Amino acid sequence: MRLALWTPRPDAAWVAALLPLLEREVPVEVVTRDAPPAASLDLYHVADDPAHVFVHRALRRRPGVVLLADWSLHRLARAEAVDRGGAGAYLAEARRAHGTTGAFVARQVERGLGGELPSLLAMNDRVLDASLGLVAFTESVRARATTRLPGTPVVHLPLDFVGSRVDTPPRGAARDALGVPAGGFLVALLSAPGERAATALRAVCAAEPLLRVLPWPEDPGARRRLLAAADVAVALEHAPGGGLPSSLVRAIVAGVPALEG
Repeated sequence: MRLALWTPRPDAAWVAALLPLLEREVPVEVVTRDAPPAASLDLYHVADDPAHVFVHRALRRRPGVVLLADWSLHRLARAEAVDRGGAGAYLAEARRAHGTTGAFVARQVERGLGGELPSLLAMNDRVLDASLGLVAFTESVRARATTRLPGTPVVHLPLDFVGSRVDTPPRGAARDALGVPAGGFLVALLSAPGERAATALRAVCAAEPLLRVLPWPEDPGARRRLLAAADVAVALEHAPGGGLPSSLVRAIVAGVPALEG
């Protein structure tokens, strides 16, 4: 028996952690581009990210076990369709998945007026239909998949956390570097808030002079410093795909109390 693991993220912590365990039992080939290897079973890492287009296409050609990070796959389905046949293919795919409602949302998206509408239309039917079994990254995804896939094996395995580790600098030094005052309270803002959440956040900051709120930075070193210094981490908006934002995972792994809402 030989396994093929399809993923655009071969450097992910969970891939590095799982590969040695799998390779104790069977040979495993990691596939990072659309070049199907000879394999007895394919494992497909699917997330709502255009980087997974080649995984999506391979799964449709050759069903296998799906490692599903997100429930809503609208961005992925759109990227695959547009790459295959332009806006017309995306419109057809949206109509196939959700009828006239899907076609309406697709037209709005193509006009740049979609807003949050795409997050309401999962467009994951093709992935679910090709699943011989499903590994859900979150309990929410597992519960939904179980309902949609009666008779298909579905398990919850929090792969986001497998093998993950965050090395942070000393807390005191990090707080000093970020200018957190003595007795101050630092909130790490893991995702950009919507308008209502941002308004509420400004009101809280105005009422609490010792409260500091810092956004999630791009620089990896700055991220580690923020997590070391933070008293709490918050993600004020749900992830559009229904999975866990990588910033939230890092905060939890670093031991920072985290809130999502």
